[in-house]
Amino acid sequence: MVLPFGLEETFGAATGFGTVLLVNLVRKRPPYTSIYKHIAASGIGFYLGHLISKDIENKAKEKMVYLEDYVRLHPDDFIETPRKWAHVLQPWAPAR
Repeated sequence: MVLPFGLEETFGAATGFGTVLLVNLVRKRPPYTSIYKHIAASGIGFYLGHLISKDIENKAKEKMVYLEDYVRLHPDDFIETPRKWAHVLQPWAPAR
């Protein structure tokens, strides 16, 4: 099952929720006092995690575009070499 959100969002929401639990612990209150603060902190943490994941994706896309452009502009540096072991190895398929 694929979730519609990633690790960053989950970690952000858990961090927000845990922060409020820790604040309640330090103030010597019951852990789930002011549940609206838990919900708000989880939502804010989820949003910050979403921003972080989008930033990571954008940086990866930017790097890929830069590398593809470099390869396109310098084709002599990236000559495709023939496969070295293709003539030695036999085709293989798993027997199941």
